[in-house]
Amino acid sequence: MKKIYAFSLFMLFTATHAQVVKLSSGLMYSNVKINDMDLGSSKLSTAPILLGVDYFEQTNYYLSSEVGYLKIGNKGVATMAEIDPNGNVRDGDLQKETFDMIHLNTTIRYKLNFQTNAHAFIGAGPSMNILTNRDFKDEVYKDIAEMPKILMGVKTEIGFSYEIDRFRASLSGVYLPRFKQRNDLIKYGFDGISTMVSLGYRL
Repeated sequence: MKKIYAFSLFMLFTATHAQVVKLSSGLMYSNVKINDMDLGSSKLSTAPILLGVDYFEQTNYYLSSEVGYLKIGNKGVATMAEIDPNGNVRDGDLQKETFDMIHLNTTIRYKLNFQTNAHAFIGAGPSMNILTNRDFKDEVYKDIAEMPKILMGVKTEIGFSYEIDRFRASLSGVYLPRFKQRNDLIKYGFDGISTMVSLGYRL
C-alpha cells in the first residue's frame, strides 16, 4: 500500500505542474508468463486508454506521467482435457486469460527538436500496475495461482510530437519489458509492446 500512496501523491503533484494535458490510446500486444512459461500460445491484443500530463518542459527534455487502464493476458490458453457423456476423453478448448489493471508511469523524455513546433523523443522511467482482478479462470491455474496485487516495471518509448497552436499530437512506440515477481513461490511477469496515439492541449 505504501507504494500506491507514494505513486498517487507523485501523480497528484505532477498534475499541479502540468504544461500539457493529454489523452492516449492505441493497440497493445501482451504476453503473461508463469515460472518463465508462456500462459498461452499467442499474445493478447487490447486497446489501452491513458490520461497524462507533460511537465517541467525544457529545451532538450521534459517529464511525462500517465494513469489509465490496461488489460493483459494471452490467447490460446489450453483448458484441461474433459470426458464427454460417452466416456471419451476430449481435448480442452482454447480460451483467453485476461487481467485488468490500473497502470501508472512516469518517463523522462529526451527531445530532438526539428523546429519550434515538432520534436522526436526517446524516454524511459518506472511504471506501476495495480491489478483489479487477480484470479485465473482456467482450471489448470485457478486453484494454485494468483497474480500479485502490484507488478512493478519500466516503460520505454520512442516517438514524435507535432504542435498546432495549443494542441500537441504524438505517435509513439512503447515497450514494457518483463520483470519477474513472486507470489506464493510462483514467478509472474508480463511484457507488452504497443503503438500509441495521443492528443494533448497546452495549458
